[in-house]
Amino acid sequence: MKKTKIPSLVSVLIITLITTVFWVSLNIYRAITVKPALIVEENISRPLVPVLDQKAIQQLKQSVYVAKEQIPENVITSQRNNKTVITQTSSSSAEIIVQ
Repeated sequence: MKKTKIPSLVSVLIITLITTVFWVSLNIYRAITVKPALIVEENISRPLVPVLDQKAIQQLKQSVYVAKEQIPENVITSQRNNKTVITQTSSSSAEIIVQ
């Protein structure tokens, strides 16, 4: 038995048709599922002014500086699972669980 060979032009046309159908269906799916662009107010989207506020900088320079030694340690107690937890907030945080 002799097999008939499909002409090469027909095979190219079939592959092109399959590709086109696939491409169109993906574009339709994308058009349905894509979210619309967000509308941003003008005051949010306007460019920032790259000039520093000299008055604010002077206020920061004149503000009070508190040294680390002047900050008191805070002790916080709480209950977790019927256990007393003592948390000490300082430069090195510690947590002690008392049963």
